[in-house]
Amino acid sequence: KQELEKYLQAEMKKQQIPGLTYAIVLDGKIIDSGALGLANVGLKVPATLNSKFNIGSIGKTFTATSIMLLQRDGKLSIDDPVNKYFDSLPENWNTITIKHLLTHTSGIRDYCQDHPDYPLISGTTGEGLEQRKIEITESQFIKLVTNDPLNFTPGERFAYSNSNYFLLGFIIQKVSGQSLSEFMSERLFTPAGMTETMRENVPVIVPDRATGYNLNDSNKLINGAYISNFYSSQGDMGIITTAKDLTKWIIALEGGKILDKESLRQMWTPCKLKSGFEPIEAYGNIVMDIVMD
Repeated sequence: KQELEKYLQAEMKKQQIPGLTYAIVLDGKIIDSGALGLANVGLKVPATLNSKFNIGSIGKTFTATSIMLLQRDGKLSIDDPVNKYFDSLPENWNTITIKHLLTHTSGIRDYCQDHPDYPLISGTTGEGLEQRKIEITESQFIKLVTNDPLNFTPGERFAYSNSNYFLLGFIIQKVSGQSLSEFMSERLFTPAGMTETMRENVPVIVPDRATGYNLNDSNKLINGAYISNFYSSQGDMGIITTAKDLTKWIIALEGGKILDKESLRQMWTPCKLKSGFEPIEAYGNIVMDIVMD
């Protein structure tokens, strides 16, 4: 534990990480945990095991698992074209499937710059930050992402795009008849024993919530930018949790409490492009985003 925390403290200093919590799993059980640094720098509030963090794009894991649950329930197939679930899509979207969304091979432009090789959707600036401050509707977002041509023919290339998981979140709600919060609480959080996990809702006061920070161009720690509730709560992110709850999720998922073995096999098989090539960043049908984030 001393060696681990010495390493973590060195990395926190190097990367200017204000605070963190951790949990260690061995043989499907949490054997240790700890907290270092601050949950709020300005108020000098220490991080604790109860500190709740927004886990960003790791939330895609929960969205993808939700899709696989709905497939297991017979309510959709990952081979379904997305135009089955949305009206008035452009003709060049006709070949985009749910699997393309899951594996970031759809060619749909990102609304925030997470892949440097392709442009943002039109009308966004500063890596899409100004757009993300605005409260809009589902139909307005779909209009936004369909205004531009695709970056490439679906299935031909890989390009990480948060827009994919936005659309997956919309599909989950349409098919299940529930909000993302209701569906995930019932089908994911509760079965996994995740009692300290919730979907993001910006106006709500969350006890023990850790404050988010960024580094500016001068590599100085600053307060995290405001993101509207619409953009904060969709299928590409939008989950607040603790280190212990996140390890409970991993234990439940790998232990078969959430999905059957065949669904897990599908999810963890790296995707291949039309050419048969497996991209370096290849995703399965589920996202384990820890490395990318």
